[in-house]
Amino acid sequence: MERLRVQAERDDHRAAELHAIKYYLRRVLWNCGEQWLLKTSGVTNYAQLLGEIRLWRDSHPGEEVRFVTFNYDTLLEDACRRALRMEIQTISGYVSRIYKVYKPHGSVNWVRTLDDSMGVKTSNVEESIIALGTSLSLSSGYHVVTTSDQTHFERHYTYPALALPVNTKLSFECPDDHLAQMQADIPAVTKLLVIGWRAMEPHFLDFWKQPRLTSVPDKISKIAIVAGNLVAAEHVQNQLRASGAEGRFLLSKGGFSEFVTGSELEDFLAD
Repeated sequence: MERLRVQAERDDHRAAELHAIKYYLRRVLWNCGEQWLLKTSGVTNYAQLLGEIRLWRDSHPGEEVRFVTFNYDTLLEDACRRALRMEIQTISGYVSRIYKVYKPHGSVNWVRTLDDSMGVKTSNVEESIIALGTSLSLSSGYHVVTTSDQTHFERHYTYPALALPVNTKLSFECPDDHLAQMQADIPAVTKLLVIGWRAMEPHFLDFWKQPRLTSVPDKISKIAIVAGNLVAAEHVQNQLRASGAEGRFLLSKGGFSEFVTGSELEDFLAD
């Protein structure tokens, strides 16, 4: 994917192929998320985790909570609705409350709009947008849509707001004000929970490191890592330490399900 991204910068046909991949990812992952919630009746590890965090925060009213997810799906948003009674219906709704949700790589329900409609055929909107290739020009704003095939937002054609999964992740696919708020929050982190993230993206690790270099160099009290097994958790620990994250590391031997149903989550939340 990294090789294709580089080629797409100068090749019109390759750029069109990458546009098609974004539409494909949006449709597949949107459908997978919907089907999973139907199959489980909304019971997910996310909902379990957020419910426990809500109970913890109720006994610590001065604390605020931030969620950062690199996944495109909306399982976290669904858990926010179920466990926190937090409906997220607009882009600003992600970052306007005590619980804030940051999605640096975009989301299946996020879109940007085209600067103009030149070359877009009303009979086949998606294919004609894909065919624009390198000539595709997007506005800077982000919007939330309600279906995977929504082609318009306020009379403008839409385009999936997803960062392609490449090694370098040269840019985020996220509103600038979200990134600014997230970076401002980093120095205030006192507990850090990492679930299912390998910490292999230099771009985000540098983003994490910068505000901590100019802040009071206090260690984070607890850093819990859930990566499926102990070896994978140790790898994430090493990556985080290299980016300046220090504190008491709690490495899980299991996965997400074991963490939220066992004693490890309780130990992490305990004072």
